[in-house]
Amino acid sequence: MQVAGWLASGRRRPYGDVVRNRPTILGSLRLAAAFDVIAPERVLFVPTAANGLADRNAVVDTYREQFDGVDVIEYDVDDPGRSSDIDALASVDTVVMSGGNPYHLLRSLRTSGFDRALRAAMARGVGYVGVSAGALVAGPTLEPIAGISPFDRPGDLDLAALAVVDVVVLPHDDRQGRRVLHEQSLMAHAGAHPMLAITDDEVVAVRDNGWELRSTDRRQIRPAVDTDAAAIAECFLAAGRTAWTFLDPARFAELEPPEASWRSRIAERVVPAELLVAEDASGLRGVVWAHRAPDGDMPGTPGEVDAFYTHPRTWGSGGGRRLLDLALDQLRCAGCDNAFLYTEERNERARRVYEAAGWRTDGTVRDRRYLDAPIREVRYVRPL
Repeated sequence: MQVAGWLASGRRRPYGDVVRNRPTILGSLRLAAAFDVIAPERVLFVPTAANGLADRNAVVDTYREQFDGVDVIEYDVDDPGRSSDIDALASVDTVVMSGGNPYHLLRSLRTSGFDRALRAAMARGVGYVGVSAGALVAGPTLEPIAGISPFDRPGDLDLAALAVVDVVVLPHDDRQGRRVLHEQSLMAHAGAHPMLAITDDEVVAVRDNGWELRSTDRRQIRPAVDTDAAAIAECFLAAGRTAWTFLDPARFAELEPPEASWRSRIAERVVPAELLVAEDASGLRGVVWAHRAPDGDMPGTPGEVDAFYTHPRTWGSGGGRRLLDLALDQLRCAGCDNAFLYTEERNERARRVYEAAGWRTDGTVRDRRYLDAPIREVRYVRPL
């Protein structure tokens, strides 16, 4: 299977000519994580996506009430009494585009010319926060939501979006019924664009050199960079020393952190999102390495979770599960339809985590030596 576009090239820079003095933020619902990143002082709030909804006022109020302590100018693109090159864009530091119907919003932005005014403002350094529909129109296309959005796709609407970022977000991933639909979309559009399914508590901060996923509890997940190698190596050793009690603890104590091998893995990725790290205020909390890989008798197009480690200080917090789930989404984006991983058969805690997440053993084992001791690894598999 040929994988095209961003996946084959590893391209990380955004579409278009927008130069970001601050990150572009894409969210689902809550703005707290976005405002933690950019701390706006004067905002142009665009509620246009909610126009035509039966609960329009309630939807708009959901966003209005989150602007506590922020100076807000409200501007409805559909208002015929307002100019598309509104003076207010020159007096704000951030534009916030609210949720609603993304198809209606995209059409309105084009018809009014506000899309051009917005791009010009962003080129001058004005920040952008898009939530739900506002996040979707910031990407390269609305194609990935066709068939999964609660709104009907207009037959005459060109779905090419603003392309101020190259990431397509799928919002509200934690709402009932969305996860299955998002998995289908991730696989159906594999290789076309970077894609991230996010919950209502999460935002994606897109910078010129990549993206990071942030949550309201200030945890972050992002593609690893070269300078992460030492912290990843330390996390690996901390997890191993705590969990692999079946190995000689003295040998573990003698090990130097394998920083060089992790630096090589970071450098050899096909795309940055193959190797993700999770962070919090105390530093790196986990790492996962997942990529397309055949494995003997595995059917279809398999992907392997080649490494998954979380720091013992975080165990039981649930952060590792989110990191693993995001890695599986990246395998779906890479065109994989099933996944596998190996873990030592005596590594009971890890096995419980995998089984709780839907992984099952298939009877395949492999034997090897580590730290001069024999180990036996069992294979876990799951469909994607």
